[in-house]
Amino acid sequence: KWIELLNNPRPKRECLMYDIDDYDFFEGLPDKVEVWRGVSDEDYVDGLSWSTEKGVAEWFAKRHPSGERILCNGWIEKDKILMSSIHEHLIVCNPNDITDLNTEKIILEDEPVENNTLLSLVDMAKEYEEIMSE
Repeated sequence: KWIELLNNPRPKRECLMYDIDDYDFFEGLPDKVEVWRGVSDEDYVDGLSWSTEKGVAEWFAKRHPSGERILCNGWIEKDKILMSSIHEHLIVCNPNDITDLNTEKIILEDEPVENNTLLSLVDMAKEYEEIMSE
C-alpha cells in the first residue's frame, strides 16, 4: 500500500514530506546513491527504509536482542527515491528498485563470537547519537 501511495505520479510528490533540510539532503544526492539497511532477520531485507550511512544500518542491525544481524547494501537511482530525510540519512524506496544488492551477516566487533549479546540500550543510544553527529 505504501509503495502505491508513494509511487503516485503527481508532480513534485517527492517534496510533499520535506522540510528545507530534507530538501537540501535530497538535492545533494548523486544520480546513483549507495544505500544501506540493517535487519535482524532475512525476511526484512526487502524493506522500504534505507540509509545513505553504513553506520546507521549497522545500528539498526544490532538493536534487537535476538535474531541474526544482517547488513544489506545496494544502489538506487536518485529518480527512484520515493522520499528522503536528513534524519538517519533516510531513503525510502521500492526495494525492487535496489540494484547490486549484497547482504552479509555481521558480528559485533566489541564482542567475542561465543558471546554475541547486544549492547545495553544506553550504550546503543550513545553510539547512535555519535553516528548521527558525524
